[in-house]
Amino acid sequence: MKNKKEKWIDSVLGSTSGMSRAQPDLGLFDRINEALELAQVKIIPMYYVKIAAAAAVILLAINIYAASSYPEQITERVLEENYASQESPQIFIDYNLYGS
Repeated sequence: MKNKKEKWIDSVLGSTSGMSRAQPDLGLFDRINEALELAQVKIIPMYYVKIAAAAAVILLAINIYAASSYPEQITERVLEENYASQESPQIFIDYNLYGS
């Protein structure tokens, strides 16, 4: 005996019996092929592709250098400032947020 879920699945699948497939317009395939044949492809010269690739490599190298050196510089500077002032690092010491 089938459970409730299986009966529901069978009824949903059975509701499509007797349906016919959709028929496209007879000239649709020809219109699509004609539009594809008329479409013009813009060819990008290889010179521009090489320039774009070189620019991407340069930007990537700059980003890698900046990302690798940034944390060291900030960490050293913060440590030097904290040790020089001999205070605990607090951002908001006397900042009044709500006016009370």
